[in-house]
Amino acid sequence: MKVAFYIDTRGIEDVNFDDLDQSNPGIGGSEYALLFLLSHLVKNGQQDLEFLLFSNSIINLNFIEPTIVNDLNDSFELAINLQVNLLVLKHNSNLKECINKLKIPTIIWAHNFITFGMLQNYCKNEKISRIVNVSRGQLNTYRDHLAFNKSTYIYNAVNTSYFESGLNFFERSKIVTYVGSIVKAKGFHVLARIWKKVLIIHPNAELHVIGSGKLYNRSQKLGDYGIAEKSYEKEFIKFITDENGNLLKSIIFHGVLGKEKNVILEKTKVGVPNPSGNTETFGYTAIEMQGFGALITTRLSIGYVETVYKKKYLYQEENELETYLISALAQNSNEYENTSKYLKENFDIKIVSERWQNLFKKIKESEPNSVVPLEYSDNNYTKFKDFLRRIKTTLPFGYHILPSLLFFKSLKHKFKKKFL
Repeated sequence: MKVAFYIDTRGIEDVNFDDLDQSNPGIGGSEYALLFLLSHLVKNGQQDLEFLLFSNSIINLNFIEPTIVNDLNDSFELAINLQVNLLVLKHNSNLKECINKLKIPTIIWAHNFITFGMLQNYCKNEKISRIVNVSRGQLNTYRDHLAFNKSTYIYNAVNTSYFESGLNFFERSKIVTYVGSIVKAKGFHVLARIWKKVLIIHPNAELHVIGSGKLYNRSQKLGDYGIAEKSYEKEFIKFITDENGNLLKSIIFHGVLGKEKNVILEKTKVGVPNPSGNTETFGYTAIEMQGFGALITTRLSIGYVETVYKKKYLYQEENELETYLISALAQNSNEYENTSKYLKENFDIKIVSERWQNLFKKIKESEPNSVVPLEYSDNNYTKFKDFLRRIKTTLPFGYHILPSLLFFKSLKHKFKKKFL
């Protein structure tokens, strides 16, 4: 069976990908997830599987030679010419314009939340065999939509063998670390706003910031301090500068780092990935931080419910970050043994790659999709959506008669956009 992955590599051509096993080299999480998974599939995959990588620019990889294509449409044609049996595409809104040209079975790998409109397109397209989400919570957002019937979830992978507890937790200085793109969607401003208040209680605390406003767009023009896009930087800069406009000495900006960031994570006491929780479908940085022994405080959202083991410091509202961070910095235990076990059992690359290979086999053999069952931890909203799903499945034309709850959410969004 020949499986081809497509990746947009514009802007990351100069990145060194030699150490994918050890860490994200400083690219977007979805791009890292794809390349890391593919590297293991190529090296350790089943013998009856052959893998190709289509990319729209040249990148140097030590495990596969990418095949250069002009765009998605070009990759569709090439897949047919190379007799590819299965194509794997990352979900994004640009697919709307071209998925009707698909001619071979395709997996949509959804790292971001899927809108109602795109779900409509995916469920109607017979060439789309599966929609793979990266968490159960993400999948459950459309549990009562017809597209759910050909959907599943597979966690993103990490190499847990590189994790180590680092410095004994009770010996760690009060180091707080943020890892991620410095854009509004990733919530750095939420942390910046309360940092001076944290220093009142923990005057020796340090904030290490790993990332940049250029992580997703290498040509992005930054503000006066070189931290983030100019207008966004202005939103938070007063909270992290002194009366003379100088950056606080307690804050260290490291820029984009690859495996070098592990040295910082080994000393980190509290990690704060995306403190707003918005847009997160999977907490990649939270897993890395926990893997090196840090506690996690961030918003209790879909991206972190399944990826954070110790949920004591996950808050409901953004304005609670100050209280939770101050409390986490005062702790002397991180339950590392239990945390490490949880990470290995759920996110290790060996387990994740096996799930992908099983999925390829099911599609090859035309096995029907297995409905992901409810779990006891699912909230009442999810249970209600499952109740609607079962009604729609039972009734003739049920999915056509009863709209998905996402339909009403999309109407609300359109109304706000037009009138508010």
